[in-house]
Amino acid sequence: MGKKKLIIPAVIVSVIIITSLITIHLYNEKHSAPWSVEKLKGEQQDINTDGYNIKLCSYLYDDYAKVGFCVFKVPHSTTENGLNNTKGFGPDDRFELYQIPSTYDNSKVVKDGKNMDIYYQFIADTDKSDDKIYLYDDKSGKLHDVSSEKSASGEFLLKNNVESKRYKIGEYHELYISQVCVGVVSKTGNSTAVMTGELEICYKEGRTEKLITDSEINSKFIVTKENNDKHSFERCIFRDIVNIDVIEYVIVNGKKYETT
Repeated sequence: MGKKKLIIPAVIVSVIIITSLITIHLYNEKHSAPWSVEKLKGEQQDINTDGYNIKLCSYLYDDYAKVGFCVFKVPHSTTENGLNNTKGFGPDDRFELYQIPSTYDNSKVVKDGKNMDIYYQFIADTDKSDDKIYLYDDKSGKLHDVSSEKSASGEFLLKNNVESKRYKIGEYHELYISQVCVGVVSKTGNSTAVMTGELEICYKEGRTEKLITDSEINSKFIVTKENNDKHSFERCIFRDIVNIDVIEYVIVNGKKYETT
């Protein structure tokens, strides 16, 4: 008696393949980092409190523009409605990470067993930041006041470790480019006069990238403006970390500027 051949309809095979691809895509989307983690190079730091370990795994920090990209490994949140990010994690969401004073921050959380990986990006006030990220603990007995470092239970010290280039624009302005941002610094208190035109980066390979066109800023950036007695600083923050070694020169409002 001959063996019967098992015939699986093509439509079922197609459904299985498509379902598998969707599952893989959703897994990768959930577990992938929001930016290039391999470009982080800051040293690991740990804070141990009440039997819990909060770890800064690596980071990239620009101490001039006060922009940071960090990866933390922290205890998992135990509350069903917990924020599950830098604003609340660990048992009863007792812990919080905060940069003083932060003008912008964003985080993505990836669960990893009993821990969570937090991908944390922030922009701080260039005139007031002390290059630290503070840990606050509701169980420490201290007042939970993120505006005060005295209320913190620990701190992570960030050191500058970005590559950067500077371009002089006229007598009073300077264009600053690092791996995390593009910024215009002005001692006249008016940096927008430079930024409202066009800004284009030209790479050694011959490729160009327009960051600002007809006063419209490329969506790759997060923009913050800051003014104080010393200078004004308009920062366009990259959403990912870039390699500035490949930049040859910059064009601002139609004029070419070499590295100073």
